[in-house]
Amino acid sequence: MPNIIRDTTLYDKEYFAPFIESIAPYVDSKEAIQDSVRQSLLNDFADSDILPVQINNFVNRWNTSLDAWSNGITSPNATYPDIISKDSLDYYDSVIQESHNYALSRGFENVGEMYQNLIETIQNDLNRDLSGVCTNVSIQLNQTATMTREAFRGTFTIENGHGTEPVTDFLLDIKIRDEAGNICNDLFQINVESLESISSIDGQGVVGADTRAKANMLFIPTNEAAINESKMYYFGGS
Repeated sequence: MPNIIRDTTLYDKEYFAPFIESIAPYVDSKEAIQDSVRQSLLNDFADSDILPVQINNFVNRWNTSLDAWSNGITSPNATYPDIISKDSLDYYDSVIQESHNYALSRGFENVGEMYQNLIETIQNDLNRDLSGVCTNVSIQLNQTATMTREAFRGTFTIENGHGTEPVTDFLLDIKIRDEAGNICNDLFQINVESLESISSIDGQGVVGADTRAKANMLFIPTNEAAINESKMYYFGGS
């Protein structure tokens, strides 16, 4: 996605997902976005947090990239310094197709269904040891698939449902497993970006009574996470 959407501030926009859905048919078919479509995009997102300049910048870059590709230029050069790399785009397409095929091989209809099943499994794992203290932990990842060396974020939400008692000595033990069940935490750099309504997650954390706390994490895959092919990892913990 960074190869296609250069403006990374779009990722945190409320209307980012609808915008991606709107441009997906043109990206998938590698079709130019005509002026009438550009105007439709500007109209559709006029009342959103996607700015007109961001829409125009994307459309201009996309159409310029298509012109370059038609002239045999597939990566940025002196003539086309700001185009989208077709080689990278083709690679992303192949990874998406591999992910889809993998989901089918596991008995799911698509990657989205597999992702939902994974989240439910993680939820059960996180709640297993906490059910007796009126505490619930959930996780939300900001994307369903990632490329090697492309960081992604996850948010762990801790809800203390007890009306008067705080949760003390809270430790978030994140476990990343491969398809064989092996612990693979060493293949990811895990950073705590921010904490909300909790003092820490290192075993000394405190969540007040009737409080919802959040731990916002950044996961950075290393080069070894997927050397030559796509790999599936499962995020969980307790």
